[in-house]
Order: sequence, then C-alpha cells, then structure tokens
Amino acid sequence: MNPQRKRYGDYELLDFCAEGGFGEVWRARGFDGRIVALKIVGTQYRGDAWKSELKGIQTYQQTVPAHPNLLQIFHVGEAENCFYYTMEPADSLSEAGYCADTLAERLKRNGRLSAAETLALVDSLLSGLAALHASGLIHRDIKPANILWVKGVPKLADVGLVRDPAHTVSRGGTPAFFPPESSSSGSPADDFYALSMVAYCALTGFGPERFPEIPTNLPMSEYAVLRNVFMWGCSSRTEERFHSAEEFREALTVPGSPSRRILPARHWIYAAVVLFLLLAAVLGFVWFFSRAPEQPQFQPKLEPPPKSAAETPPEVNAEDEEQTPLPAGDMKKEYPFFKRQAKALNDAYRAMLPGQKTGLQIELKSVLQRLEMLPYDKMSSGENREKKTAELNRQAETLRHQLKELDRLEKLPADEFVAEYERLFIKKQSQPSHRKRKS
Repeated sequence: MNPQRKRYGDYELLDFCAEGGFGEVWRARGFDGRIVALKIVGTQYRGDAWKSELKGIQTYQQTVPAHPNLLQIFHVGEAENCFYYTMEPADSLSEAGYCADTLAERLKRNGRLSAAETLALVDSLLSGLAALHASGLIHRDIKPANILWVKGVPKLADVGLVRDPAHTVSRGGTPAFFPPESSSSGSPADDFYALSMVAYCALTGFGPERFPEIPTNLPMSEYAVLRNVFMWGCSSRTEERFHSAEEFREALTVPGSPSRRILPARHWIYAAVVLFLLLAAVLGFVWFFSRAPEQPQFQPKLEPPPKSAAETPPEVNAEDEEQTPLPAGDMKKEYPFFKRQAKALNDAYRAMLPGQKTGLQIELKSVLQRLEMLPYDKMSSGENREKKTAELNRQAETLRHQLKELDRLEKLPADEFVAEYERLFIKKQSQPSHRKRKS
C-alpha cells in the first residue's frame, strides 16, 4: 500500500479506498475529468494470482452486457509488472471524507437493515445475478463488502473472481459465504447460497458464522419477511436450495405470514381461497349448531281437557299451510350472527391487501426486468423473442390492472368491499400449481 501516491499514469489519485488481497483501490480522476474507481494489481500480490484476476476482468468486460445492478468496467490496462482497471465509483457515506457506501459499511454503522430494505436489496441483486448467469458466468465472491451503491443503486462489485464454471479449476471466494460441502470451482447455485447468507447478515446484523441465530430483539414480523430465504437458501440439503433467480424470488415472503410461501401474484390467490374456505367452514359450523332445536325432555302424556266447538280451531290442510315468512329487511344488517360474519370477512380480506400488493409489485418488477433482458437473451431470437415480448407485456398489463383494482377496493365501504373482493379474487380464481422441488 502506498497511500502517499498522487498519480498513476493518466489518473490523478484522490482518495485511498482500500487494500485487498489482489491490490489497491483508489478513487481517481481521469484526464477527461471523470471520477472513477481505480484498482492497481501487481505481481507482488499472491504470486501469479493477478493473472487470474486479469483474465476474469477481461472476460467480464467482454461478455456481460450493461446492467443496472452489475458494476460497470470502463477500461483495462497493463503496465510493467502490473495491470489496472477502472470502474464505477461507489457513493460516499461521509461528507467529511470519502467512505465507500458498501453493505458492510452500512451494517457497521447502522447494525442491520430493515426487512423492507433487505427485501429490496435482494430483489435488485437477483436481477444482476440473472444477467450474469445468462452470460454463462458466476460471481463466486458475493458478500457484504462486495455490494455497493452507485448513485443510490445497489450493485454487485469486485468482479475479479468472475469465471466460467466449465473452465475453472479453483473455487475462490470467501469461505463463510460458500456452501459447506462445496469444493469444486462453483456453480450458479453457490451464488444464490451466498446471496441468501448476505440477506441473513443484512437483516440480523450478525456475521455468517452465527447462522442460524436470530437476535432476541428482532421482531418476528421482520423475520417473517425473509424466513423462507434463510430456510431454503442456506439449507444443509443441496436439493432444497435455489438453482435459479426465479426459484429465489418465489421464496420472498409477504410481511406477517411466517408459515406461508408467498410468491408472485398468481400464488397469493391460493392463500386467499384457503383462508376463505376455512373461515366459511368455521362460521357454518357455528351457525348450524346455534340454530339446532333443543331436544325435548321426556314428559308424561296427559289427556287435554275437552274443548268446546267454539274453542276448536278449524282443521288446516298441511299442503295449504303457509310457510313462516322470513324477517323483513337485510338479514346481514338485522342479525348479530351475520354482522359478525360480515365483519370477519371484511377484516380477513383487508388484512390480505398489503401482502397482495407486495406480491403484485414484486411480480411486476420481475416481468419488467425480464423485458429489459430479452435483447441480451442468447437463447431466444426472432419469432420466439416476439412471442416472449408479447406475453410479458400482457402479464405486465394484467398486474397493473390488478394493482388498480386493489387501490379501488381499499376505498369501498365494508359491505361493498366484501362482495367486490369475492367477485374479483375468490370466486373466479382457480388454485395455482405448487412449486416442484427435486427429490
């Protein structure tokens, strides 16, 4: 490390950022005035390991398309006994001096992230990972120190270990964020394991060595948001972990539902149907027994005294007997049982609305991101790509319409709300398919 260095080639060195296992990182200004992050790697760092990092950087720069959640590499150059590369600089957490805005630094300063912040961070990084994996590469070193914010956007950084798993002979990375059984060069599933552990660290403020310990002061409502991420993403069974970004997104839960996996918009309908059926069964059971006639007790048969003709009522044919009329008016408004039933349904449905909105918003964001990535999808082209585009646009429009419907429902009075909710989200929906896991 040489923090006294003032220039390097065409770059004016402004702030010393950090020293890692493979070199020095500086905040620098180029001859064109642009501020960049400059990493200098020399042969003194771990023997020939610098050659491996150079190869990884070049592969990343040439292969991976620009993505908002992946750090952009501007220039790669070589000098005597060393090489360097420039990239997007991280935001600063301090106005007094430069302090790179990384997840590790945020956790050091604030202790942990909220559930909402963690959920948003994981969702954004999943988009970046999906783009990286679509290019045939894996990151291999996802951890809090390698997640930074550039103009407020979270990005996966430190791409020196990015490799094609088919042509990699060493694992690399940080052991605490790798699956315990992993001894190979790595796979996309290893990246998802690391991201799951990052989510654990972000929400709890603990290091990976304390997994699965949960802070005693962490509200269960907060923990419930990402419970399934910890359960499945860091599972000791490899077949239970995530093997794609789509699987990972399915595990994102809705706040307040610790025992239920809520996923994209099509899945929360199932939960609504189940809740409605259970509620109807319980209320029906109570109603049946509340109206059941009491069993008469045994009474000795007594002969009634004879009645006079004047007292004897005329006989009435059973077929001509009129049925007892129902009480006039709206029964749901007149009788306590129906009042309680309507209130229970209103409360149950309104309690679902925040979760449903969250699920729809996550699904919509996923669809829009897939639309953005279609031009870079090497597996689809021509007519197939047009069909995918049309289908994704249709899905996005449907999701936007559902969100508008939920906003409208929130403003309705209780009696209208229950009827409209059942019409839109209960009676016309079928049960979704379940996630299939490998056995």
